[in-house]
Amino acid sequence: MRKNNYVIICLILIFFTGLYFFLDKEPYVSTQKLLRFNYAVKNDSGKPINDYQFTAVIPMEIKGIQTIKSIKSSHEYQLVNNSGRQSVYFLIENFSPFSTKIIDLTLALDLTDKPDTESGNINDYLQSQQYIETEASEIKDLAFQLKGKTSTETARNIYDWLVNNITEANYTADSKGAIYLIKNKKGDCTEFMYGFVALARANGIPARGISGFWVPNQSTLINAADYHDWAEFYDGKKWVLVDVINRKFGNSAGDYIALNIVDENQFQRFYSNSSQIHLMTN
Repeated sequence: MRKNNYVIICLILIFFTGLYFFLDKEPYVSTQKLLRFNYAVKNDSGKPINDYQFTAVIPMEIKGIQTIKSIKSSHEYQLVNNSGRQSVYFLIENFSPFSTKIIDLTLALDLTDKPDTESGNINDYLQSQQYIETEASEIKDLAFQLKGKTSTETARNIYDWLVNNITEANYTADSKGAIYLIKNKKGDCTEFMYGFVALARANGIPARGISGFWVPNQSTLINAADYHDWAEFYDGKKWVLVDVINRKFGNSAGDYIALNIVDENQFQRFYSNSSQIHLMTN
């Protein structure tokens, strides 16, 4: 009898332990996105081109957070994955003069609002670099004024200061950096991103820039206007999204699709092996 009671008690404990962990597990919101890209590749050279190669960067693979479920393309492609950064490679053989090839690409993505807890090499996100001039006096002095009691409070102070003191400017292809933003009190999404990252790093908070797309709709044809830069800071447990332009502080599941973590290397969304080809994208 005692043995039976012992077994029953053990089963009850196992049940409630499992129930605790199940209920304690935070539910994450999942969002599906259908992204459509259109590329028009034109041979303007007047001569046939053999083996034209074209590579387009597509959304990163972030385990449990951002996953490409399927890829459909009107042209044969090869998927390339380099440490999470992904691209599709196209080869066009016997490209006739003055002809145009149209490539339609459709990606089905799964996104969740699960926080990214992978800190990586955290010291990389504390350094001064091109456009993120954390050692400049303009940055250090302002960062000191905005310092709060915690990293999150400091990050919020930086965000609020940028919202209240910097004017959004029209997009320009040339990056100008954090000092330009602070001095001129204006900038596009790239400068806002650099400004936040520089001020956060100057306060000892790991921060990084992200390039990608801001896509609030479920299914959309990607165009140049959707390309966007935003920032993230590490609060000691997870990366927190900060997008001053769109007034976002904190996670915003499904609206942001990452292509690249910004570093000192020049990032290009498209690569080609011929300057004689004119590439147009929607």
